[in-house]
Amino acid sequence: MTVQSNSPGSSFALLRAWIDPLEDSVIELSAEGSVTAWSDGAERMFGYAAREARGQPLSRIITLRGNSAELDHALRAARAGDAVSGRASATSVRSGEGADVRWLVLPSAHVEGERASRVSLILRAYGDRSALVSRLQAQTARLEIATGMAQSSLDAVGSLPKALFRGVAPQLLGPVCDGCMLWFRDENDPTWLVPVSIHDRDPQLERALRAEGVRVRAADPGAIGRAFRSREPQLTRGSKSARVLGARFAAFRAASPDATPHSVCWIPVRTRAEPMGLLCAYRRLPGTSLEQDDLRLLNDIGSRILLARSRQRLTTEVREIEERFVKGFHGNPAGLCITRLEDSLVIDCNRAFATMLGYERGALVGRKISDLGMQDPEQRARVIADVREKGAQRALEVVLKHRTGGRLSMLAAVDLLELENEQCLLTMVVDQTERIEAERALRLHESMLRETGNLAKVGGWQFDVQDGGGFWTEEVALIHELDPLDPIWRDRGISFYHGPDRDRITRAVEDAVTHAAPYDLELQIDTAKGNRRWVRTIGRPVIEEGRVVRLRGSMQDITERKLRELRLRAELDVSRLLFESESLERAAPQLMRILCELEEWQAAVLWQEQAQDGVMLPTHSWPEGVTLPREDALLSRTRRTGQLSELEQKGPAGPEEPLHEVCALPLTAAGELQGVLQLFAPAARALEPEALEALTAMAQQTAQFMLQRNPRERRAEERNAQSDSQELARAAGPRGT
Repeated sequence: MTVQSNSPGSSFALLRAWIDPLEDSVIELSAEGSVTAWSDGAERMFGYAAREARGQPLSRIITLRGNSAELDHALRAARAGDAVSGRASATSVRSGEGADVRWLVLPSAHVEGERASRVSLILRAYGDRSALVSRLQAQTARLEIATGMAQSSLDAVGSLPKALFRGVAPQLLGPVCDGCMLWFRDENDPTWLVPVSIHDRDPQLERALRAEGVRVRAADPGAIGRAFRSREPQLTRGSKSARVLGARFAAFRAASPDATPHSVCWIPVRTRAEPMGLLCAYRRLPGTSLEQDDLRLLNDIGSRILLARSRQRLTTEVREIEERFVKGFHGNPAGLCITRLEDSLVIDCNRAFATMLGYERGALVGRKISDLGMQDPEQRARVIADVREKGAQRALEVVLKHRTGGRLSMLAAVDLLELENEQCLLTMVVDQTERIEAERALRLHESMLRETGNLAKVGGWQFDVQDGGGFWTEEVALIHELDPLDPIWRDRGISFYHGPDRDRITRAVEDAVTHAAPYDLELQIDTAKGNRRWVRTIGRPVIEEGRVVRLRGSMQDITERKLRELRLRAELDVSRLLFESESLERAAPQLMRILCELEEWQAAVLWQEQAQDGVMLPTHSWPEGVTLPREDALLSRTRRTGQLSELEQKGPAGPEEPLHEVCALPLTAAGELQGVLQLFAPAARALEPEALEALTAMAQQTAQFMLQRNPRERRAEERNAQSDSQELARAAGPRGT
């Protein structure tokens, strides 16, 4: 018992040793009549915890009805040092529950002057003999119900939940409760609970409840919802009980004021996974309450209802499984056969199995596989050994003999099972004869396509319009320099294109999806390793039910062909430029632009030797205004050797000088060095033989042009000088006249 008292010398601790084992209430009061200590018995009797009662006037917690003058006299006498007893009716202010009690008032051991500062009030509930007899009868009834349920446990479990409850409920009325209900989730809306079985001691009230048709939400904030969610029993007494049921069922209010429940218990009926419903029991008479024995009995009934529901569901599921097995066995398009393990007797087979082997089903059932010569005995022995050693086999290749003598290649799944205490083999076979031949032809075809694709650098791809997912062949993955197993989708495929080429492929894909327009484009991509490549991509829409669902196409690496075309075009452009240009001054900027765009150089400088002092100076550059690094190692080497010079250390330029002098190209004609073309790029790279050949050819053309430019420019200067003289003469003639 928890005792709280502000007086260290209180006699409350002494009373606790005597009264703790009993059901009595012990209350200590101050001189003003406020509670200073409150026992566990008082908490059980009146429903207040010690922390709630302490400091409160006794009249706010307990109502004592009887000879109030006698009790007031007893309190005054106790303060004077006397002990007085009497009888009264004690009721809790909170719950309205209480009992007839004998009371005893004792003075406190702590005395100030001649008066006790505190008194102890002891309340002991009493009842008449008939109440005791009723309690014993109720306990006996509970025992009989529990014993009967235990004796019929198997039958109860096998019953339907509603039938089980209907059989037990009449026995509960009277000894345990005044009424009980079984609630289950609504089949149409599982968020609601509905009463499926209602029983009450009052037939009129039972009919009213059945007609009410009330349902409640499983998420109810009150005791119903707490029991359903927490899966723990919920017990309410007094006014709370009236709110729990009386507020929901008009039948209680309409039948009689005495019909209002005073004690209600909700027992969850649940599985491990989720709650199924609630078992409700109540008492209606004032001063009555469900006991702990009642709760244990109701909880046991709830468990048996759960077992009955589980048994019902299990029986239904087993029946459904059997029906599905029969339908699945005989309706399966694959061949199914059950044979006895010891002698290969066909116990059963479906029509598909018999048809595969050229038989009627009735001609196989009851006969042995060995007698029919359907399977090689050694092969069957190996299959049985594998199944016994390794368990069920799912991909066995077997050969069975057709009734006409032909041999069929089958893919089989074999499992062991027991039928009527006999081991059997369940075999499922699929005729693979045509598939094996088709796969062999397909593998040959795919091998030829793969070799052709590798040779031509052509691969295929496909993307889904809805989610963008797709796949491509190994050759397309290699074109992008990706692992063939890397995942691919539409947006990632487009990401390899850059600049105007990305805009072109994006528009082409959108037109293909929106307008079903095919496309055939030659574009540039940057591979996963940073290499620039030319590809030809062809896309075709796949239309289903009037709309484009997929894009399918092919891709070819055309880098070599495209570069040859570009280099040839560049050589022609250089030839045309030099033929049409009157001087190197006009030709040089366009010439360097053509060379840089061809091989993706960032800048170029043309160096020429000055005749007067033999010093080589930069005379032309492209583009104008570009900042170039002060590098002349390659330039000096080319001037000295007359040969092409390349940067040997490959890699990107540093942050201070973002460009490399990566190549110095000699311009040689008639055995003389006419100049040097210096080329710059962000990263040094090796020149491919085809690129070197193209650069050399254009360098020869440029050098030849530079060799011839001096006579041509002198003639042009003479013509200009002569023209100037004539102009001066014409201008001077009139003045001389």
